[in-house]
Amino acid sequence: MIEFINISKYYDGRAALKDVNLEISEGEFAFLIGASGSGKTTLIKLLIREENPSHGKIYFYDTEITKLRESQISKLRREIGIVFQDFKLLPHKNLYENIAFALEVSGKNHRDIEETVKYVLELVDLSDRADAFPNEISGGEKQKIAIARAIANNPKVLIADEPTGNLDSKSSWEIVNLLQKINEWGTTVIMATHGSEFVEKLGKRVIELERGELISDSIRSEKPAIPVTSAPTSEPQAKDKTEKLEKVIPKPIKKKKKKKKIIEKEFEISFSTKQNIQQIPKVTKKTKKRKGEDVVDLHKLKLSPELEERLILRGISSIKKLKQLTGNKLLKSKGFVFKEIKTINKALEKNS
Repeated sequence: MIEFINISKYYDGRAALKDVNLEISEGEFAFLIGASGSGKTTLIKLLIREENPSHGKIYFYDTEITKLRESQISKLRREIGIVFQDFKLLPHKNLYENIAFALEVSGKNHRDIEETVKYVLELVDLSDRADAFPNEISGGEKQKIAIARAIANNPKVLIADEPTGNLDSKSSWEIVNLLQKINEWGTTVIMATHGSEFVEKLGKRVIELERGELISDSIRSEKPAIPVTSAPTSEPQAKDKTEKLEKVIPKPIKKKKKKKKIIEKEFEISFSTKQNIQQIPKVTKKTKKRKGEDVVDLHKLKLSPELEERLILRGISSIKKLKQLTGNKLLKSKGFVFKEIKTINKALEKNS
């Protein structure tokens, strides 16, 4: 998914990175560790094309990002969510608006924005603080909002640059636990950190830099422990604030996108494009007859013609069969995204 080939970066003759070779696979959770000045931040800047390497190549899937034109960089950044140590929330916008803003500049419509913001606020357990402003919440809550904003557009990669650096131990474990849940949904997570307790306890891949050189790449432990208290002493996962995260978010279907430039100086990283959702033909009487009498049964759910047709085309033509596939993972395997799964489940509840 990500490949660094012989990467070096120099600033005024000083090497920030020296001949780094590194691969990160889709769906991995990797810690990036090293002392200040070891090259962690430089590596992240190169991946999001904030800077270019002095030597070497970087690939994101099949794209050599070191050769991207300025007009193509925003497309790359739409695939990468970023969380910073200092949160970078917009102080004059409330929590709801901070998340909605990232969706607005990426071209989402009002209905999608409203549904997505409410959902990610629930995921980070801050639905009741939607109207609060950044100066009214704790550091841990600020970082949760930053994460919610970063995942709102369903990025393929989430980069967390020292996300627990300004937090107490309890809040830090809550953030790490949340990042693990996001990774379980299929998002690749790269976390730069000084927090050795996370590295030693979580059993994840650890990439270590020292003075710009890659000196270690290994798994530190085989016994993950995910406490969310200030003094982690046991291995079982805490359930208090993570139960709401048990429902997974399916990865979105890949869609063709049209470029649309939107400039917003107050947001650190630019976003663009409005997804061009492929139109699906409406259900017709001819289609219903061809698919069988059980289509009439499915029609009782009063779904949109587009969604009903998608179910039919995937061989789901009755309420009975649909109930057998109501699990997120089962419908996800049929190509449906979270919003559609949620709509279907609501329709089934009303019908029952």
